[in-house]
Amino acid sequence: RNSEYAPEAAYRSSRCRYELSTAQRENEGRCRNTLAFLKSVLDRMPNHAMRKELIQWQDELTRLLIEQNYKKAIFYDTEQRNRESAKTAYRAFLREFPDAPQAGEIAERLKAVEAGAKPLRK
Repeated sequence: RNSEYAPEAAYRSSRCRYELSTAQRENEGRCRNTLAFLKSVLDRMPNHAMRKELIQWQDELTRLLIEQNYKKAIFYDTEQRNRESAKTAYRAFLREFPDAPQAGEIAERLKAVEAGAKPLRK
């Protein structure tokens, strides 16, 4: 059963999760969990009074998740200088975020690494 308090509770919980995710910007797991929670709230309450704000949070956290995964892929290439890990991270990035602004750069770098290019220097 839906309580009359459910929309407010869902909003407040979403806000707490959003604030924790943005405060702990490097915590990919928290970001993913918050995105899943926001999706659930929006799916279950499509006419939520705060829908616009919830969608803004979802969009911001999606950008954050893209940034986290971009940094992870570059880390394997520049810091760890591990070709196999870099290829795996680049492929995962392209599979999950094919429309991200960084996708073209990542695809080019993946091709170079697959062709035997040396790891990037930071």
